[in-house]
Amino acid sequence: MPKIYTSDIAVLFQLLVNKNIDIVIYDIDNQVVEDSNHDYKIVNSVQNLDENANLILLSKLEKIDFLFKNCIDFAKNDFSKHTIFDYQYFNNPNATMRWVYPKSLKYPSFLTLYNASGLKSKLIRLAFQSAFRFGFKSKLNSGEFRLITTNQNEVKILVEEARGEAYSIFTGTVGENRKAIIEVNRNRKTTNFIKVPLGEKSAKLVEKRKRESTKVRKIQLSKSSFTESYNIKKSKSCDYF
Repeated sequence: MPKIYTSDIAVLFQLLVNKNIDIVIYDIDNQVVEDSNHDYKIVNSVQNLDENANLILLSKLEKIDFLFKNCIDFAKNDFSKHTIFDYQYFNNPNATMRWVYPKSLKYPSFLTLYNASGLKSKLIRLAFQSAFRFGFKSKLNSGEFRLITTNQNEVKILVEEARGEAYSIFTGTVGENRKAIIEVNRNRKTTNFIKVPLGEKSAKLVEKRKRESTKVRKIQLSKSSFTESYNIKKSKSCDYF
C-alpha cells in the first residue's frame, strides 16, 4: 500500500478546499507518514469519523451513511451519490507528491514546470508525452485520489478566474517557504501560472515579490507570452504570472 505524507495532506486540503484544520485521517493499514508538525487526528474506527470534520480516507469503508462535507479519498470508496473530483498524482523520489492533476487532463501540461536538461529528465518527459498520447497515463502515475466536498473546489475557482480550461499542480518543496504552483491552460497551451503560498513565511515572500514586480510589470509583460495579474482570495495570496 502506498504511503501518504502529512505534509502532502496539508497541501491538498489547503489548495482544494482552503482548509487545514480539524483534519481526521482514517487509516487502518498504517499508510500515513507523519513528516510535519500538523496536529491531525488519526483513527482506525468508523465510529470515530465525524461528518463535519475534514476527512482523509486511506482505507475502505464498508458503508457510508452520511454526506461528507470535505473528504479526500485514496481508498476508492463508493461515493456514487456524491459530487466528486478525480485526481492523479506523481511522486518525488522520496515518495512525497510532486505533481497533481485532474484525471481528465488530456495532455501532460505539468511538464511546462519540469526542467528536462539531462538525459534522464528528457526520458521522463518523453514517457509522459507518450503515455498521455496513447492512453496509458495511469501506468505512470504514483496513485489516485478523489475530492468529495459539499463546498466548491477552490483550485477550479482560481482556474476559472484565470479563464483556463484545465490545470495541473506542482506541490512545491517541503519547508516553511513552500509554495504550490498551479499551471493553467486553454486550447492545449499554458496561459498562466498561479503561485499559492502554503505558509505564513511563503505568503510574505509572495507579497514582497508582488510589490517589487509592480515597478517593472509592463516590461515583464512585453517580454512574456503569459498574462500577469494579482489577486488575494480568502486570505490566500495568489500570484498570477
